[in-house]
Amino acid sequence: MRLILFGMLAFAASLPPGSPWPVTEGETLSGTKLSLPGAAQGKPALIVMTFSKEAGEASKPWCTRILKDFSPAQLNQIAMLEKAPRLVRGLIRRGMRGDMPTNLHARTILLYQGDAEWRQRLGIGNDRLPIVVVLDAQGRIAAHYAGNFDESQYQKLRTNAL
Repeated sequence: MRLILFGMLAFAASLPPGSPWPVTEGETLSGTKLSLPGAAQGKPALIVMTFSKEAGEASKPWCTRILKDFSPAQLNQIAMLEKAPRLVRGLIRRGMRGDMPTNLHARTILLYQGDAEWRQRLGIGNDRLPIVVVLDAQGRIAAHYAGNFDESQYQKLRTNAL
């Protein structure tokens, strides 16, 4: 499999720019169902995906910056929790709810399965870093970056989302 480097992680060639984002469905922090890219409703969308608590913490500057330029409806988060022990998942969920603005609860999907497939799709090498993906109005990947917040990388992503 050919890998394309973006930031500090590699994206698998199965999800290069121009390819459709796989339909991703799950329950949100608010208890509702959300499906991406369908929930973007024909508008560009940004997805911040995390695979660990460290990545969740590192995603906060991304989300804060995105919300300065875009509506909350354009920001979506996906937290992969399959590797978290079942006994602590409720605690993780409550912690996330308390640590996140209420208007993002309905835009944050919690996934409890598919970890290996997502890691392969995204070429995850370091799961302590967030992945930011820009989808165009048709649900195709316009750009992506994996790593800690960087203003110059943000500006490149932002340009693809406008």
